[in-house]
Amino acid sequence: MKNKKLNIDLKAFAANIVVDAFGYEEMITKNAMRYVEDYSNQLNVAANKVQLLIKPSDRLSYHLIASDHFNKPIGLEELTSFFTGDQVLKTDPICKRVENGINSFIEDYCKKWQFDRNQTSFYISVDNKQLFIKAYLNDKNIDQIAIKSIIKFLF
Repeated sequence: MKNKKLNIDLKAFAANIVVDAFGYEEMITKNAMRYVEDYSNQLNVAANKVQLLIKPSDRLSYHLIASDHFNKPIGLEELTSFFTGDQVLKTDPICKRVENGINSFIEDYCKKWQFDRNQTSFYISVDNKQLFIKAYLNDKNIDQIAIKSIIKFLF
């Protein structure tokens, strides 16, 4: 009986392991940091005050937010640049793949926690050379999510 429980526990643990064999996490983190640093320099605010807001209401919307005084809606090409950097051509299939990946991530997250996707929002920020995703439910911070969680849906 003990071995069966251990086997079940190990399977549950292994199901949550994400391996980044291609280095996507490092690449996306560098691209996002570069993107955020560019905007923080343009706006003359600290980089840790710049965030990417993803609101999944009826249709996904994306906003670049800096402190309390800047909220700029961004398009799909700019969102793709956030993750892929400037070196990747922003073709329609690549942009759609990023959007579909984000949509799948949100669907999976909301299904897992049984949240209404229209009541959630996700903020991506950079601090101390790390990328953070914070989930909100009705404007209340409910979770900090590892970037690996979204990467598996993007690539």
